[in-house]
Amino acid sequence: MSRIKNYFLRQGLIKVKLDEYLAQNFYTAGYAGLQIAQSGLGTRVHIFAERPALIIGRRGATIRKLQAVFQKIFGLENVQISVSQPDNMELNARVQAFRIARALEMGYHFTAPATWAPGVISSSSFIAASASSLDFTLM
Repeated sequence: MSRIKNYFLRQGLIKVKLDEYLAQNFYTAGYAGLQIAQSGLGTRVHIFAERPALIIGRRGATIRKLQAVFQKIFGLENVQISVSQPDNMELNARVQAFRIARALEMGYHFTAPATWAPGVISSSSFIAASASSLDFTLM
């Protein structure tokens, strides 16, 4: 393989590893994704989360630890991390999936999360409509 292909494969692999690491460690913060930009001065990582305060931590302690992990484990140089909420959380599939999973873990009824997203049909009308219009036959 050429050097250019190897470079882009390495960059993609680093991004996937970072994404998996952040999704695993910041599950409760509602991790939504990241953007990586490299420049001559270092690497800029922008993390999107439903609750950015949980990623930043008290007085920035968690983000400093995260910066050290990025440099030691993932080999990124001079990492600058910024954290914010996604532009429209209702349209972010990962945030919605984390919300539903957390609600089910906390014991909410399984039909309750279906009404949280805008433009979703209420679960009772959906169940009633599907039960009356579907005819199941065995062949």
